[in-house]
Amino acid sequence: MKNYLTILSILVMLSCKAQFPFEVFPKISYAAYNIAPYFSESDSSYIGISIIPTKNALSTIRIEFKELDDDDSCNIFIYKADSLFQTITEPLGVYPFLLPDSLYVADLNNDSLLDIKFFIYNTGCGLAASLMGKVYLIGREDGKFDKFSFMDFSTEIERDMNGDAIYEIIGVDHDGFENHNYWIYDLFNIKNRQVINVSEQFDYAIMIQHLFRRNYAITQNISRIKMKEFSRQKPDYYDERK
Repeated sequence: MKNYLTILSILVMLSCKAQFPFEVFPKISYAAYNIAPYFSESDSSYIGISIIPTKNALSTIRIEFKELDDDDSCNIFIYKADSLFQTITEPLGVYPFLLPDSLYVADLNNDSLLDIKFFIYNTGCGLAASLMGKVYLIGREDGKFDKFSFMDFSTEIERDMNGDAIYEIIGVDHDGFENHNYWIYDLFNIKNRQVINVSEQFDYAIMIQHLFRRNYAITQNISRIKMKEFSRQKPDYYDERK
């Protein structure tokens, strides 16, 4: 009987995966497209190239990433039908040894236009090595893109937390309070060509204590009202180009 109960307990633990509070909500479904590295003989530079097919061959999108020589930034070149359509400068740099690996395509803000997301990896060390750059290219009616980017500790996929098909972006900051460190979770939407903090709408920000183990529980050490004081109106290292 004792062995039976032990086995049952293990099965229950395996079937009940811990999760963050926002993980009960539907997540966005992305199509992923590989970013291939390419060495340019003309200027001895490395370029990342990705092709996004569309129903109309004339509107097929090619996106190229190229590091700028003078600082830690990059240019994003967007081609349609093999013609350069838009150039966007991104202050988060890409490097030949650390190019983004995929583009993720979906409709993030429920306007029936194509939106693109990709990650820019960080080369820091210690806790800073966990920082991740996120870049969103949000489709416009004129066929071009607004670019929003930031860097924080989140790699969480976007969730629809109120059923409006506008997906909440989950941002994660890190801070200390009363001799403890916490992960601070904020929520953002992209609406009307703006990144908007919508944490208050969902009773966020929430804080989860940084422990020497995986922790999913909202801390009981801080009141929910106090947590709101840690909310950020914009994510860290925020940049927009329109």
